[in-house]
Amino acid sequence: MNQPYLRETWDQGWPPERWTAELRRHRAQGHTHPFLIRHERREFAYIEVYRLLDSPIAPFYRWTPDDLGFHIAVLNPGLTGRGLGVTFVKHMREALFRQYPGMRHLAGEPEVTNHPCRKMLERVGLRQFKIVELPHKKAALYIGDRPGDTGTGTATPRHRESEALHSAEV
Repeated sequence: MNQPYLRETWDQGWPPERWTAELRRHRAQGHTHPFLIRHERREFAYIEVYRLLDSPIAPFYRWTPDDLGFHIAVLNPGLTGRGLGVTFVKHMREALFRQYPGMRHLAGEPEVTNHPCRKMLERVGLRQFKIVELPHKKAALYIGDRPGDTGTGTATPRHRESEALHSAEV
């Protein structure tokens, strides 16, 4: 996470001790699950899957209790540009919807300047909903509906006042 391109988009270029504390906090709270993904025996990506109702983006949409979000950081720049991120996230999305039958939406919220991540989210079928101001970043909020779900075609904000105060329509 100390690589220059990750410091710009994640702002978590912390020393190992702080990461250890962060991962322990995730484990204790139980609503964020971190994963280290390897490809061809090399570290490829760090993923966090989290419960949307327990996240800073909770006020911006009508989430169900089973809806999930995720963060992804590609750790090895030598593995970029090969479609691995798109393939992995596509498979992860399918697996999460299979594993959680009550899940209606999957969300991602990269920093607005993280154009490679935003492009990847669009390629896997998530759509940009809005730009939101979070405590730690200005994020592009992306939402993907459960495949075949016809009841959620139009995104609806959860709180109009939050929308007006904390976001800009795109």
